[in-house]
Amino acid sequence: MINAQTLEIVNDGQDGTAAVIRTCGPDDLLDFVNPSSQVVDLGLPFPALADDRDLEIEGCTSYSLEPLEDFVRIDTEVFNNEPAGGALPNPLPLLVGDWLNPSGELDTFTRAPGVNTTLTPAASGVGPPVASFLGTLGFFGFDEAAGTDYAFTQVPLPPPNATTGSFVFISGVLVVLHSQNVLLTLIGADPPRFQVPSGGSKVFTRYFGVGDGSPSNAVDLENRVRPVATGTLQGCVSVAGVPVAGARVSVVTNLFVNAQKLASNFVTRSGPCPNYSGTVPPGSYSAVAGLKGHPYEGGGALPLAKPVTVVASGTSNIDFSLPSTGALRVNAIDETGAPIPVRVSVVGFDPSPEATVAGPSLPGFGSSRQGVLHDTSDALPYGIAAVAYTDASGTTEFSLEPGVSRYHVFVSRGSEYSAFRTAAPITISAGSTTVVNAQLARVLDTSGFVSSEFHVHGIRSADSRVSDAHRVQSYASEGVENVVMTDHHVHTNLQPAIQRAGLGHLLTATIGEEITSFDYGHFNAYPLLVDWNSPHATFTPDGSKLISGGSTDWAQAAPPGQDFPAYGALNATPAEILALATLGALSEPNTTIQITHIDSHFAPLKIDTSLVPPRDLMSDLDRANRRLPSTGSVPNLFEHFPALELWNGDNRNDQRQFLEERIGIWFNHLNQGLRTTFIADTDSHTFTNLNTAGARTWTASQTDAPGAIRGADVAAAVTAGRAVGGQGVYVQTRLLATDGSGDVADLTKGGDTTMSDSGGNVELEIQVQSPGWARWDVIEIYANATTTPTGGSPYLFGATPTQVLDEGDCDPATIGDGDFDVTLTPAIGGVPGADRLSTTLRVPFHGLASATWFVVVVKGTDGQCGPMFPMYPDDLDQASNTTLSELVDANVGQGGVVALGATNALYFEP
Repeated sequence: MINAQTLEIVNDGQDGTAAVIRTCGPDDLLDFVNPSSQVVDLGLPFPALADDRDLEIEGCTSYSLEPLEDFVRIDTEVFNNEPAGGALPNPLPLLVGDWLNPSGELDTFTRAPGVNTTLTPAASGVGPPVASFLGTLGFFGFDEAAGTDYAFTQVPLPPPNATTGSFVFISGVLVVLHSQNVLLTLIGADPPRFQVPSGGSKVFTRYFGVGDGSPSNAVDLENRVRPVATGTLQGCVSVAGVPVAGARVSVVTNLFVNAQKLASNFVTRSGPCPNYSGTVPPGSYSAVAGLKGHPYEGGGALPLAKPVTVVASGTSNIDFSLPSTGALRVNAIDETGAPIPVRVSVVGFDPSPEATVAGPSLPGFGSSRQGVLHDTSDALPYGIAAVAYTDASGTTEFSLEPGVSRYHVFVSRGSEYSAFRTAAPITISAGSTTVVNAQLARVLDTSGFVSSEFHVHGIRSADSRVSDAHRVQSYASEGVENVVMTDHHVHTNLQPAIQRAGLGHLLTATIGEEITSFDYGHFNAYPLLVDWNSPHATFTPDGSKLISGGSTDWAQAAPPGQDFPAYGALNATPAEILALATLGALSEPNTTIQITHIDSHFAPLKIDTSLVPPRDLMSDLDRANRRLPSTGSVPNLFEHFPALELWNGDNRNDQRQFLEERIGIWFNHLNQGLRTTFIADTDSHTFTNLNTAGARTWTASQTDAPGAIRGADVAAAVTAGRAVGGQGVYVQTRLLATDGSGDVADLTKGGDTTMSDSGGNVELEIQVQSPGWARWDVIEIYANATTTPTGGSPYLFGATPTQVLDEGDCDPATIGDGDFDVTLTPAIGGVPGADRLSTTLRVPFHGLASATWFVVVVKGTDGQCGPMFPMYPDDLDQASNTTLSELVDANVGQGGVVALGATNALYFEP
């Protein structure tokens, strides 16, 4: 990268010519990314000259804005200062391009040339492709960002090196190569085309535009900077004869098949007809239109295709008339009659689903699908036609497509509450509003514990598009009491958004950060302070500070041009990251830290936690690939962290990873006396797909009032191991002495997690609760459990339960058919359907002669207990759920997410 050190105003534009600014600096290492390690991990070679090599080059980038234009021309001149006749080739072959992060509530539009294959990715549609050649690239706003769009395109190098550039789109960031095929480059089949002679320089050019919110502006920009013949396409999209803003129009060849090519995509403007227009190359196309929440013209399951021919320098017109839609209003109250924020899930099938086609794929990184009209990368789960959230007034109203007995409405508020379901399917009529009134009740007793979401991303993370308002809306409606915001490299304060929403009595937030190493793990630290002078700080339009800033420099600073391993510039070790997070300038006295999605830490660092003590097995070459110190300087990279995020997510695979690949890593710690705390959360980056409805952690608290929760107290409880986790089920344990001493261990704020008994005879008391809609039938007890490598990796571990208790049939109505029974308490708070399932049992352990830890896992048996659809809606089997009645028939044995919960450890000391 060019590490710009100077900024020059070449021309301020007051003379009527282009305004130009110019930045210059040496080449340097972008130290928080390390693509070479990822390529090597895939078994592919990486170009040697691009792998952490300090070259004698400098670069200057000029940004030119012509009068009255809406785009900037960007020219980067690279100077080769390497001496001729040296060891390096002359001319010097370089890979050049850009790191590009859209960053905001933005959809992606791509229009790439060529035919889409594995080695020639050519995306054409709406939504982020995993890779593509670069033709038109547009980012256009939705929700609060509606009315703004950005465009990016390149001008290829001149012959003989002329070719289209390309990019990979990973975790919200585009790595754009100029005039290179990124996939062929990675495997060494496309040598660098940008070559700079010794003592000389060379320039590459691209353009960046800003528009009024339609991706068609990106098409217009490309058509202007790569002069091609075009015509104008315009028209009007209306609903019931009235022009409507925010509708989408796509102009396509090969419509609805994987070979589709979008000529342009439009977002309609407010105001009179025509409400969309733009340039399109001459040709014959199909045009389609749609508006979310509305039927397609003609009422079909696919948008109605209308033929249109565009001629050079001519104007063509195509109009669409969309049918009227209906609306649903939901009013929600709790058992006291007070309004509450809830999630409204409309179960059924969208009669006008988004049409999608296969996008490019990238080996090792997966594939993508692109929409014809809308982005589907954050799509609703199967069987959910619509989702909405009530506000502080307990009310929401939204458009919903008409249909007779088409939908069921479910109203929920997370694991601590009952759920409401319409008694019969509802009808939505065009031009009218259907009203549903719902009452829920808190059915779990979690006194002395508060629920937190410990891993949340929002709009300041490079890989998230979720606004503060939506974050508050979703988590308040899922019953979370404390949101720990952990944006990548940014400290985010969600409190202003909570107060604006009027939800401060139900929800609070803690400032955290996900310290995001590129290739050896992520680490969530909390609570943290705000650095108002940080370059990450953001401001309101009037200049007053609104949002926190600050980040932890795990990649460690170096002088300009010297951030290379050759100069001793290395990444922080895990031990150094722990110190930076908990003892840094932005730390608080109780700041704690958890390793997140722990397999991404222990596996790449080759840390074997079954060894005594745990240690990494990396060679010096392994460490060098990750810019870490040699074994001679740091013999062991293992570090004992206060907490481990064993379970992050919302779906079946997330639960499987926890129980089969990660739980044993934790137990390996405990078996060596390394006490560390289990954390369950979601790692949510999205909004529509309901990833927010997932695992939770409850921590011991001195208050049950969300407005009084302090992040420091939550962190202290985590460090002390006073926490339980669950999805649909809440479990607590106590360890009781039987020698008459009255000694007890528990997870409460005032208790102790360690106890003793003179005879080594203890009773483990297990208390389980769940709402009636979350069934469970198995209790597993782990006591100094043995672990086994699993998942095809010597660094991931499962574990064998010490004892398993089975209820029998996952039916609380039957008793005496298993090791324990479940009690159903109906109509809590006088609310019909507000049922609680619970059990309390004591399990004796005799003759304990050595230190012993105890962990309890409670779960539903897949195929015997029904899934928690739609409160936790992921992974429902599609083949057996093709009708509305099938969607709501309990779905036993039909996939979905079953109840799961676990405790932290209690300890017996002889």
